[in-house]
Amino acid sequence: MQVNFRKAFGMIILGIISLVIIGNVYLIYTMDQRNQQLETKHQGLVNSNVIITIINIMMNTPEGRLESMINTIHANTANPNFNISLTTSPKWPQQAINFDSDEITEILKEEKTYIDTISYRLPSGKWLNVAFGYEPPPFPLIKVLFIIFEIIVAILLLSYAWSLNRFSSPLQQLKQHADELGMDLQAKKTPIYGPTLAKNALQSMNLMQDRLYQLVRERVASIAALSHDIKTPLTRLKLRVQMMDEKDKQVSMLNDISDIEILLSETLNFAKQDYHQEEKRRLDLVALLQTLSNDLQDTEQPVSFERKISRAIIMGQSSNLTRAFNNLIQNAILYGHRCDVSMQMNQRRIEVHFRDQGPGIPDEIQEKVFEPFFRFEKSRSRKTGGTGLGLAIARSILLANDGQITLQNLEKGLDVVVSFPVVKAVR
Repeated sequence: MQVNFRKAFGMIILGIISLVIIGNVYLIYTMDQRNQQLETKHQGLVNSNVIITIINIMMNTPEGRLESMINTIHANTANPNFNISLTTSPKWPQQAINFDSDEITEILKEEKTYIDTISYRLPSGKWLNVAFGYEPPPFPLIKVLFIIFEIIVAILLLSYAWSLNRFSSPLQQLKQHADELGMDLQAKKTPIYGPTLAKNALQSMNLMQDRLYQLVRERVASIAALSHDIKTPLTRLKLRVQMMDEKDKQVSMLNDISDIEILLSETLNFAKQDYHQEEKRRLDLVALLQTLSNDLQDTEQPVSFERKISRAIIMGQSSNLTRAFNNLIQNAILYGHRCDVSMQMNQRRIEVHFRDQGPGIPDEIQEKVFEPFFRFEKSRSRKTGGTGLGLAIARSILLANDGQITLQNLEKGLDVVVSFPVVKAVR
């Protein structure tokens, strides 16, 4: 399965942004908790100092004026939760202290004890109860709104990333299947998954594949039936021509009948040919072209082969590729008098050049020459122009083997460039 790096990069960026937002929310929360702890400790220290001061004041106040002093302290205290009272028993037994004020001061300073309630026994025997009801400040509303906003943004980003992956994955599968279908109508059908819209699109693609395959099979069957029906009267016509007395006309008519039979046979073979039946294997493209060139040179064909690398391993169909390369070489010899084959690396693709010394092909019809039965040579003679299927067959084979083919006019001649993705190359 191919990796979509742009999609993966976008998912990573969204993930990083979401993590930053979540981290920011966590940082705000932890910093506020830390500030509250520091504020609480500070307030506790202040309370301890206030308690020591109140105890010292009450220690130096006559017993008859204790109640009056308590009212005065209450009146001058802004804290509504502050409370001071006199009782005969300690109000908070756990914080009950029976020491003098100097000892209390040493305890609070040395042990750094932060208290907000205490019961202290006065010399008169009564207990002085002091309480500070400290309440931490509420969490600021602006911080609450900011955290809620960031949480919502993080949820939206994560939802967007999830939705993007849920929609883009089946669409990527649809694109890949469409590319494969363009080269092989018998390609494996794509699995149906994803949201409803994507499922419908994938299902329609599989249905279209079935219809196209059935249509092609019907066309091939029609051509085969037509070829069979035409061969029967052609055979009778050939017998009648052979019984003619005019030998000159007889030879010409037999040649025409032979041309018709060859054209029918090649058309039927082209329609029936399935370039995906042969299994793809690892093959050495250098060795394949070297063998083909040597075979053609043995039959005194004007072919040369030049290579700049010793090996080029590709995934391909040996028999079909040999046929395609042979068609390209024969076309070059037919129209350009000779064929010079060369190989070179271009990034991660191997390029094969088939150069001739002919007149070339005008740019405006270079795409048309790959159409079945299109012949640039206008004489319509098979001796000079063939059937017009050579380049069509070659391109079909090359596309079935993940290859590409382009035409380039040279100062003298034509350069047919074929390229493949290379698995391994050795210079």
